[in-house]
Amino acid sequence: PYLLPVSAHTPEALRAMAGAFRQHLGEGAEAGASLADVAYTAAVRRGHHDFRLALVAGTPQEAAEHLEAFLQDEARPGLSSGRRLADRPRKLVFVFPGQGAQWVGMARDLVADEPVFRQALERCEAALRPHVGWSVLKELAAEGWQSRLEELDVVQPTLFAVQVALAALWRAWGVEPDAVVGHSMGEVAAAHVAGILSLDDAARIICRRSRIVRQHAAGRGGMAVVELPAAAVEAELRPWGGRIVVAAHNGPTTTVVAGDPAALEELREALERRQAFFHPVKVDYASHSPHMDPLQPALLEALEGIRPGRATVPMVSTVTGAVVEGPECDARYWVRNLRDPVLFRQAVERLAGDGHDLVLEISPHPALATAVAQSFRHRRQDGVVLPSLRRGEPGRAVMLGSLGALYTAGYPVDWGRRYPSGRCVPLPLYQWQRERFWLERSAPGPAARRGEHPLLGVHVRSAAHAGTHIWESRIGPRELPYLGDHRVQGLALLPAAAYVEAALAAARAVWGEGAHIVERLSLRRALFFRDDGPATFQVVGSTPAPGEAALQFFGREGVDDEAAAPWTLLATATVRRAADGAAPEPEQAPATLQARGEAGVEGPELYAALRARGLQYGPAFQGVERAWRGE
Repeated sequence: PYLLPVSAHTPEALRAMAGAFRQHLGEGAEAGASLADVAYTAAVRRGHHDFRLALVAGTPQEAAEHLEAFLQDEARPGLSSGRRLADRPRKLVFVFPGQGAQWVGMARDLVADEPVFRQALERCEAALRPHVGWSVLKELAAEGWQSRLEELDVVQPTLFAVQVALAALWRAWGVEPDAVVGHSMGEVAAAHVAGILSLDDAARIICRRSRIVRQHAAGRGGMAVVELPAAAVEAELRPWGGRIVVAAHNGPTTTVVAGDPAALEELREALERRQAFFHPVKVDYASHSPHMDPLQPALLEALEGIRPGRATVPMVSTVTGAVVEGPECDARYWVRNLRDPVLFRQAVERLAGDGHDLVLEISPHPALATAVAQSFRHRRQDGVVLPSLRRGEPGRAVMLGSLGALYTAGYPVDWGRRYPSGRCVPLPLYQWQRERFWLERSAPGPAARRGEHPLLGVHVRSAAHAGTHIWESRIGPRELPYLGDHRVQGLALLPAAAYVEAALAAARAVWGEGAHIVERLSLRRALFFRDDGPATFQVVGSTPAPGEAALQFFGREGVDDEAAAPWTLLATATVRRAADGAAPEPEQAPATLQARGEAGVEGPELYAALRARGLQYGPAFQGVERAWRGE
């Protein structure tokens, strides 16, 4: 597969560029031009603008299908889009998870297709050889019945080697981390990539430690993931009096526990009665717990003599939660790494606070992506979390998809490293978004000229029908830019709140300031806005009784040709004056309703759920900070 980047100066131009590339590839690129030529030329021989699209494909036809999916707002594997913000430099973190991401067949295609990856594995195998009696390359090639990945002192060195080789391949592609962080055994690979541990010392730590754990702790404990905050989990664990402890702080509501198997089973039953998520981890020992205390003398002896150096890439420790210099990562540190709780959430949030907003998980399958994304949401911070590989999927395609997502997020991809050579071929020309800038003969719109309410516009009293009022305005995203932030399936439309605002503004215009009440609001049709101009909005009000007005809301596309765009009744409503001049109190106070509702949902999570349903609210329409739901 190849990675094809497309970019433009505006969202509209990007869609036009995608259409041009789709046609170019769908009709067959110029004679003799392969997808490799097209990808090389687009990546290396063209400038890269702020609005970006990237896709992974193996043939021109597949690339054309992905472009069509983008134009239809459909998601596809390896397809991403985004915007580079010139004033926001992106900072990238390599995250190295612990045990659990392994799968039979992992990384085999990278061994065959990526020389850098294979060479890095061979170096790891040479460093591991003095400590093990098997081959990493043979273990990766083993079929299911031959695989030994269930054995602790096989899986951990193998995962370590794959992590080191993945980091080497990313660096060969020009992707360099601004910081690294490791979870449990993953911190050994992180320290090597950070320059703190030599490959020989890292191999010694991972091999000797896993062997000692297998010999002295395997079969005597267990671990599990609980979807509750760590403080809540600690409160739940009190009845077991230390037989179970918090082993890892993965995310704001994701906690790992470790302890005696029987106690873990009792905890599972207790949490399931409360409908709290409990998922056992596939290990038979309890790391990061008192179960590791008896192993400390043997571990210190086995790791004596390692020589950590100074970090060349910053590493945030999941043992202390602080940035480490390097020399403190001696034998005692790696004993603590096995015994103490993993402070992964604290490390991630420290990095996020320092502006690290891109996370690349260096593993055969995402194990920590959900927890990292949870931490970003908890901080109300935008962040991008990407995998290196996924279980059962082609390795190069997944990596290229993540490289494309880094590109669309604004990461400065070195395309010359990905495509060191190629043939330059003709590509679709830039799709200019042509606009007219001639001065128009017509006068400014009535609302702009007279300072009327921006939704209502000009107010006219009917000469033919006493008590009838008419307001007319020209509205759209160009006239009122915030309207462009209210979309359904990509189309801008007048929000329901606008009818309430227009009704209250009409009441003030007729009766003056004071409290007014909108009743019986009935929404009939939606008013959509075209990209090429405003719509005409008209409000007609009559006063059938003193202090009461019946309102009709009309709309039509465009502002000139009434025959081509007839009026449509959009909504009706009634407005009346409040009897005592003051707005009525709500039947129930907001605090009462909040207390009756379910646990609140944060604003970003709410808007993400709405976006998945096709309701796209931009910044001007994201006023909700927290929402409650109940009967």
